[in-house]
Amino acid sequence: MNKLLGLALVAALAGSVSGGPFRRGSTVAVCSGGACAPAAAPATAQTVGTGTAQGAAVIIASLGRLRHLGGNRGAEGIGLGSTPDQAIKNCCFYGRLTPADIGTARMANGQYVAVIRYR
Repeated sequence: MNKLLGLALVAALAGSVSGGPFRRGSTVAVCSGGACAPAAAPATAQTVGTGTAQGAAVIIASLGRLRHLGGNRGAEGIGLGSTPDQAIKNCCFYGRLTPADIGTARMANGQYVAVIRYR
């Protein structure tokens, strides 16, 4: 009986979370020049790629997890913030290396993620 109750509790909690492997669908906003708009379609690895900083930012935002995705030969910085500018300034190597490509996107939780690809 205790095992059944425990499984029911785990199932109930898993259904209420909005991140991780039990994450429900999320809305991603694509940002450009400080202005953000919801993406026309759900952003997935199939619709965008890691070839650009913007593509990587959209994928990170859609996954809901801050992590490096690769796809860049040089150094890459990622950051999180309450505004696109703050996310950019929170990126690794910001102010120390010369940016070659910058992308930002808004996550479902309202935070912004930024990806900077450096020369």
